[in-house]
Amino acid sequence: MISTVSDTTSNCGCGPAPSYPGEECCDCRPKVALTPEEEAILKKLRSLKTEARYLISRLKDIENHRFDKMDSASVSMEGEWLRISNEIDSLRTMWREWEKRLDDAKEQKWIMLGHREPKI
Repeated sequence: MISTVSDTTSNCGCGPAPSYPGEECCDCRPKVALTPEEEAILKKLRSLKTEARYLISRLKDIENHRFDKMDSASVSMEGEWLRISNEIDSLRTMWREWEKRLDDAKEQKWIMLGHREPKI
């Protein structure tokens, strides 16, 4: 006779069993609520935010020294300032596109869960 052993200490395999049936462990709660598509989109949004924070910090540094003196270095700083400003505008556009994707993914999840009717 073959017997199988099952782990009754955890429902999800990542930690101690919840105190009552249906409860999620603290580590899994965020993962359970998101689809893989939503997780990927949020990861991309976080990377865009990190990049934007760096560029905004760099832009502020340039602005602090932008008008110190007028020479070839200030012309170079002006070019750098314009380049970074354009990159930030591009990141804003990308952010809006990824936000739209996230909204679409959330809507799809609600449809799959039966909370909304599919749009025909």
